[in-house]
Amino acid sequence: MKKFAIVILVLVLIAVIGMEAFLFVEVRNLAGERGLSLAELFTGGPVTGQSAASTPEPKKESPILTPTPEPTATPEPTATPEPTATAEPTAEPTAVPTQGPPPTMVPVTPTPEPTRVPSRSGSCKSDTGTPMDLLVDWSTEDLGGGTTRVTITGTVSSYSLAIGRTTVDVTLGDQSASYDIGRLTVAQNVETKTDLFKITMDVPTGSENELTVDWNFGASYSGVRLDKLTATDTVKT
Repeated sequence: MKKFAIVILVLVLIAVIGMEAFLFVEVRNLAGERGLSLAELFTGGPVTGQSAASTPEPKKESPILTPTPEPTATPEPTATPEPTATAEPTAEPTAVPTQGPPPTMVPVTPTPEPTRVPSRSGSCKSDTGTPMDLLVDWSTEDLGGGTTRVTITGTVSSYSLAIGRTTVDVTLGDQSASYDIGRLTVAQNVETKTDLFKITMDVPTGSENELTVDWNFGASYSGVRLDKLTATDTVKT
């Protein structure tokens, strides 16, 4: 559609131009037939060099010149100051050690170890007159500081034996203690040693202490009534 409009416009322009050319040719022919120029034909009289009332040409005004601003000068870059050199540290003088007098050797006297009392041991037993007796063994150990520990163990030597709960009383010097002993049973009719107790007591070193152990049996054995089995000894520390 757009191309068609352009074509129509072009044809109209060609027609107008052709019409103007045709009119120009007709006017020129008419002027020739009358012996007039085209100017005389249009003005209706001869054309002189200047008409009486010629219209003065308008005075041309001088154009106003706008001054072009001068370009602003670009400031020169400021020079960057060079860094100040850091002063190198001054080396401190190395201290020279002064030779002092040689150290005095002080003899070290070894601390003497405390003299320990040699361990001692002993044993004792009851005398029931029967195949059963109470056996007691003891031993000492010096703990230092004037104290000695006494370890006491008790056993019973017997053949066949069956008895319920009993007690044992142990006295060493001015110390005493009591212990329970559970039920004892020896089935075989052969001599047998059965452990009863084991205790420790502390006494002063270098002392003598009487040791007494009472086993409260409270029954008969081999036809003999035995209320108590007793063993005694002297413990030297």
